[in-house]
Amino acid sequence: MGAKCAKDDTTSSSKVEDNSKSKSEERKNTPPKEKRELKIYTMDDVAKSECWMVVDGYVVDCTGFDKDHPGGAYAIVQYAKKDATDIFLSSHGKRGVAKMKALAIGTIDGYKDIGKQLADIN
Repeated sequence: MGAKCAKDDTTSSSKVEDNSKSKSEERKNTPPKEKRELKIYTMDDVAKSECWMVVDGYVVDCTGFDKDHPGGAYAIVQYAKKDATDIFLSSHGKRGVAKMKALAIGTIDGYKDIGKQLADIN
């Protein structure tokens, strides 16, 4: 399994643990979003996860992506377990949206207009 995002409760800062094979390597054989069913989650589910975040209603599993993220691991772990829509929209273009959708594992229950803000990114 790849790196994991984890909260270090003793220092209230985030850390990344390396567990050998990156999650992005494992995802190379994952079918595109259109071919897989997205599950429905709550914000409580996201808050209890290792390294999930929400972007415009999508639940995104960033476990292991810290090694590949152009902005570095800190950018991922800082927003893990939260709604990262605003920061994502302000710092990503179409390429980032495509990558985010590839990492999406579900949607947030009751979220209105999932993906509507992402559609406006150039």
